[in-house]
Amino acid sequence: FNKAITVHSGHSEREAWEGYNVIAVILDEISGFATENTTGHDQAKTADAIYDMYRGSVVSRFPDYGKVILLSFPRFKNDPIQKFYDSVVAEKETIIRSKTMKMDDNLPDGTEGNEITVEWEEDHIISYTIPKTYALKRPTWEINPTKTIENFKVEFYKNMPDALSRFACMPPEAVDAVRFWTPTADKSVDFTEVKDYILSLRSAGFNIRVCTFDRWNSHDMMQQLKQYGINTETLSVAKKHYDDMAMVVLEERLTGPHIPLLIDELLQLKIMRDRVDHPRKGSKDLADAVCGSIYNAISRTKTNSIGEIEVHTYDSLKRDNEPEYGRRMNVIDPPPMPKHLADVIEGMEIV
Repeated sequence: FNKAITVHSGHSEREAWEGYNVIAVILDEISGFATENTTGHDQAKTADAIYDMYRGSVVSRFPDYGKVILLSFPRFKNDPIQKFYDSVVAEKETIIRSKTMKMDDNLPDGTEGNEITVEWEEDHIISYTIPKTYALKRPTWEINPTKTIENFKVEFYKNMPDALSRFACMPPEAVDAVRFWTPTADKSVDFTEVKDYILSLRSAGFNIRVCTFDRWNSHDMMQQLKQYGINTETLSVAKKHYDDMAMVVLEERLTGPHIPLLIDELLQLKIMRDRVDHPRKGSKDLADAVCGSIYNAISRTKTNSIGEIEVHTYDSLKRDNEPEYGRRMNVIDPPPMPKHLADVIEGMEIV
């Protein structure tokens, strides 16, 4: 640009822009950045740390004109973009809006299963807590003039919670989280930190039904959690558990955070002698943990036992008692069952 202004495509892991006079920084999809330190390093690149670093670089050079811009759709309640938004908004008015759309516009109004109603919140900010700050939370069809809400009706129809999060800035209440600790050459995993994290989830209101561990170095942790009233069990993840996980994945019933390490481990898994293993120089610790969580969710979810079972007898299946089995066009009916066989089956119940 003019006056020697240059645009650089940065990286969220970059330490700083030493030697540059940074006038503006755009942190795109900041809600996808790490929210907590899980690496064991003191200088972890979390969303808060990255924001503080770049804001410091900007205000130290251009305190009056510098800009730090955060863009993202929220992934979950109180994720980074929502925390930044709430921290600068002092007063706001929230308006509830809704829109009913037809999946097939050619069908008449009121056709069952053809209409979907989307309801979303719209904030009107009255005042800010920090001067020289501007915040905006609006659905995509208001920000982008080339889009309308009808452009996303299929997404709303297929997955309402996800579409509200992506296109209306309204993340779901439930949160899927994967937390892991990685030891370094000079620092091992602090098991007290692991225990404190589990207890913090319960303090936040989560109903923890069970914590499962493999057999390695887990006895002390299990005993400590039991003292706090948390149920603990041993679970050695095996091929049968991965079979259940594979079924859930193939049926597209699994959603979760995007974690490159987890994806790498899953892609490198292989079956050796009827068991799931990892490459010689690889690992599957995180994959085992996620697989175990999926198994626990499946095996501990209560099934709906309230239902009606229709019982049929041979008499109820006889064609002469079923009018709808009359003569049909272009259909060859099978011959009737021989009488002696019918007499044997008479009275048998088929469920």
